[in-house]
Amino acid sequence: MLGFNPMHTVVMVAYFAVILAILVLTIWALILAIKALRKYLRTPDAPQQFRTPAPPEIDEID
Repeated sequence: MLGFNPMHTVVMVAYFAVILAILVLTIWALILAIKALRKYLRTPDAPQQFRTPAPPEIDEID
């Protein structure tokens, strides 16, 4: 039977916590980079309809 080594358990938990933190920070950095690129490139998420400005009304004098 294998003996229980608490130090080994602590090291493994710390290792997985570090890996999880790196993974979360990487995903967060990717999301922020995508948002910054969208803002920089001015590409909207959904296509928008552009309206042309109405021509100025001309008052006719009779």
